[in-house]
Amino acid sequence: MLRLKLNMLEGRIADSNSFKPPYPAGKEATTAKRHGLMVTGHHMLVLGSSYNDWDKYWENVKQQPTPRISITEKEKLCEFWSFHIDLAQRSDLDVIWHVGFRGNRDIPFWEFFPNSPTDDPSRAKFIEDMVNKEKLNMENLLIGTRMNGCLEWKGWSSD
Repeated sequence: MLRLKLNMLEGRIADSNSFKPPYPAGKEATTAKRHGLMVTGHHMLVLGSSYNDWDKYWENVKQQPTPRISITEKEKLCEFWSFHIDLAQRSDLDVIWHVGFRGNRDIPFWEFFPNSPTDDPSRAKFIEDMVNKEKLNMENLLIGTRMNGCLEWKGWSSD
């Protein structure tokens, strides 16, 4: 039997310093690299990002007004995630990329993003579409990608 042991640190690719030149990887990611660990995300950290950094990215990196965070801004979300992919590559991080679609903190996306679908089939379809966008984004930017996915249902409903 072949056993594979992965040594990894769960965390973010960026932190508050990552949105200022020279745009370094965050402390969690650099700590993992320093100790020879892979970086992986958490179900709330799509592609190593945190929506808490949304404003910092648009104001400091893009130097433009912050767009509203919304499911109707799919291309803006992809651009935000691409920054994290690029940051990991430039920092030579060994990453297992986490794909999924959640809200900020530990809440479902439909409780965080305005104009979200209201029924389960539409929500499931939206998650599928967003995960496919994340995967396409990664395929366009990375070679030899490792990824994991997380679908989590904690038994609550917003109804």
